[in-house]
Amino acid sequence: MAGMDRVRTIALLCLLALGATACGREAAAPMAAAGPAERNVRVWQGVLPCSDCRGIETRLSLSSDSGRRDYVLSESYLGPQRADFDQAGVWRETVPPSSPAGVRTLIVLDPGEARERRFALIEDGSLELLDADGSRLADGFAYRLPRR
Repeated sequence: MAGMDRVRTIALLCLLALGATACGREAAAPMAAAGPAERNVRVWQGVLPCSDCRGIETRLSLSSDSGRRDYVLSESYLGPQRADFDQAGVWRETVPPSSPAGVRTLIVLDPGEARERRFALIEDGSLELLDADGSRLADGFAYRLPRR
């Protein structure tokens, strides 16, 4: 009988170990799903043309976190009286109904507000500033910000 008790004990220990392993897997799944959301940040930076200064040093940072989309736009007007401006808000990404060649997506800062600004995401990854109507400017290449 002692041999049989030993087999039962080993079998019971194996079942307990198997149950503990299975419970550990079930407990780990919700923790992984409840972990912190991944924050996605994209940055573009360059100097845009200016009619009354040497250029506008521009940095646009777009971030998305758990469905929320925020931006920070920093502009420095280069010249004897340097002026710095920072703006923050929300942004959205849309597919243009009829897009010019090379434009994949539109990025709209502060959609629906008076200060709304539009950029075209170009195939090479750069952003091109668009006019108030969402059209490309005459020298579109000069209004591009490379991705950093």
